[in-house]
Amino acid sequence: MSVLDVRNALLSVIDHVYHYKAPEKDGSGEPLRYRYVVWGETGCAEAAKADDRTQILRITGEMYYYTVEEYDTVFDDLCESLTEFGVSWSLENIGYDTELGQIIYSMTWEVPCGAGCLYSG
Repeated sequence: MSVLDVRNALLSVIDHVYHYKAPEKDGSGEPLRYRYVVWGETGCAEAAKADDRTQILRITGEMYYYTVEEYDTVFDDLCESLTEFGVSWSLENIGYDTELGQIIYSMTWEVPCGAGCLYSG
């Protein structure tokens, strides 16, 4: 596995997936506010060693899903896709941003990667 499995799982559900930072405007020049994901790696939770060498890393990250839809089932689809791709995840928070007028789902994720295989499976 690699970190790119997270990206691929998200892209299998939704087109607007951004790594670390979303653009301020959509393709038509309007402010970006409807159904998009921002995700990124945050660190390594654990490194398994054998023969005095790191063999497996457990990479952690965060994902934020932005929507204006109440009870948006796309979030359920995102969770299901992450699971199908073998990504461990946990829902951390659901909140409403009054400035953005958006519901924001916040979650953490983890993937095991071979040492030196962060972005290549």
